[in-house]
Amino acid sequence: MIFFLLLVSFQLSAIADGASGTYHMKGIAYAPDKTVLKNTELSVKIGEKTTTIMTDENGNYDIPVFWATACPTGLSAAQRKRETDRINPDHIFVKFGKKEIKIKNDWEKYTYFASTEKEPVKKMDLEFVDL
Repeated sequence: MIFFLLLVSFQLSAIADGASGTYHMKGIAYAPDKTVLKNTELSVKIGEKTTTIMTDENGNYDIPVFWATACPTGLSAAQRKRETDRINPDHIFVKFGKKEIKIKNDWEKYTYFASTEKEPVKKMDLEFVDL
C-alpha cells in the first residue's frame, strides 16, 4: 500500500512540474518537378530557431521537434496556457530554395510519449510545389 501511494505521489509530482519531449517528423522530400530530393539541405524554422537538415540518398528527412509544457507552480490556468503556447510555435516552416512549406505543429498529439522509450513520429512527405 505504501509503495502504491509513493508511486501515485511521484507520478502526480512529475505531471505538476510540467513536461517536455521531442517528436520526429519523417518522410520523403520531393522537388517541384516531383523528383526525390536526395542528399539535399532543407532549412527548418521552428519558432525563432532555424536549422539545416539533410535528406539521405533516398530523400528521407528527419526533423526533431522539441515540445514543452509550462510548470504550473504559481501560475493560473490561463497563464500556464499562454506560456505553453509561447514555448510551442503553431507552425513549422521547411524551405527548399525559394519554396516553403508551412506545417501545423502537432506537439500535443505526442505528449503522452514523454515517459516511454517509443519514438513518436509524424509521418509526412514534403512536396515543394510550384503555385
